[in-house]
Amino acid sequence: MAGTLKTLYRTGLLRPMGIAYMAVSLMRCGLNLMALLRYAALQYGDRPAIKDEQQELSYAELYRQSERWSLVLMEQYHFGGGQKIAVICRNHIPMVKTLFAVSRTVADLYL
Repeated sequence: MAGTLKTLYRTGLLRPMGIAYMAVSLMRCGLNLMALLRYAALQYGDRPAIKDEQQELSYAELYRQSERWSLVLMEQYHFGGGQKIAVICRNHIPMVKTLFAVSRTVADLYL
């Protein structure tokens, strides 16, 4: 238990701003992976989040691009709660953005 609390403190979740960032993220995104990414974008901003052989994205960039992709999935493809969505692809940044985006649509994600 002490180890968990220490880890949460180090990540900023137990500090006042961390609690505020998480509350804002949960209100904006709901209880899903996108809320965690929004928290990371607020907490870590321009720090590098992910890199593959073609590009590197900061937490803020990854959040913005994933959020845009989720809007496309909801508006153009009508992704939503109760739907089952399968994702089959290689490990790269577009896959990571898709994982966050699908979680934001509240659809059930299958890898």
